[in-house]
Amino acid sequence: MKEEFGYSYWEAETSSGLCRFTVREGGGNVKLMSANRLLIVDVDGNRFIIPYLDRLSDKEYKMVEVCM
Repeated sequence: MKEEFGYSYWEAETSSGLCRFTVREGGGNVKLMSANRLLIVDVDGNRFIIPYLDRLSDKEYKMVEVCM
């Protein structure tokens, strides 16, 4: 993930393969749904879920934590 000019640019491995998407910072586009589940809404309205935050590596968690 890279942050620039109020947007974060994500590259993630999903159940459908590699995906690149852009998330506008602020406005509740990254929401903690439970203690271990995160919802991300990109600029096109697509929704992505990280179902198990505790399964992320320390590096991955720190990158995601910035947006929470």
